[in-house]
Amino acid sequence: MKVISSICQNPILRVSVRCSFAISNARRHLGFVEIGFSVHNTCRIAAMQPFIGFPLAGLSFVPCAGWTTGHFLSESGRRMIRFAPKSGSPLAAGETAMPCIVRLPFARSGGGSLTIVRGLEKRLSELPDLRVFVITGAGNFAPERSSIVVPVIDIRAAIRRGLPEIDPQAGTARAG
Repeated sequence: MKVISSICQNPILRVSVRCSFAISNARRHLGFVEIGFSVHNTCRIAAMQPFIGFPLAGLSFVPCAGWTTGHFLSESGRRMIRFAPKSGSPLAAGETAMPCIVRLPFARSGGGSLTIVRGLEKRLSELPDLRVFVITGAGNFAPERSSIVVPVIDIRAAIRRGLPEIDPQAGTARAG
């Protein structure tokens, strides 16, 4: 799991990401790049009613088991999607939980491409780093803003592990 730096100097709830590839039986897509977002409580006390929020910008978010989604407006007026534990259970000191994943559909067309947001398909050779704005907080902690960067090298490595016949760097199928 890769820890991503935050805007906050010492975030109480630190966000990290993990990229993986899931094979699909769908006709058009070979699978999905799944980017799992985890929240780690770095504080010495439990985070009561923890949450993580993302802007509604077209990414395909899926809640993990035991987490629920909701919507809210940020202070700047942005519509956000919020993930919180279904049971309202606290996140203990030092504990890590994975509230959600982002699923990016992968297609073999053009040597391999990802659909970043609905209607925006990028060839693997042209894929940029994925940047996501995040708000984390809890009932007993003030919300903190972070900017998460998922390096394209991690996305390509996940594809390479899942589909070794695809060359994600060049955006082409490898000769076998």
